[in-house]
Amino acid sequence: MKMTIYMGHCCFEGFKTLASNYLGLSHENDGSHRLYPDIKRLIGGQAVTSGQVEEELMKSQDVINVALDGLVRDFGDEEFNIK
Repeated sequence: MKMTIYMGHCCFEGFKTLASNYLGLSHENDGSHRLYPDIKRLIGGQAVTSGQVEEELMKSQDVINVALDGLVRDFGDEEFNIK
């Protein structure tokens, strides 16, 4: 039997929790990283799942800037939004 489980889209607050868990960034405020304002703006207009965000964050867990730069780059990629 095939089941589909609906997983809601990731909002900025969800992103901050994931960034805290995977990268150790504080999720107490929006200024924890220089890219947070860009990510907040981009994630607001996207249909992105938490799984997509986790995948990007796990690629470069050791280097925070690389992980977040990759995430910003992928938010602008149309194929990323279609997954």
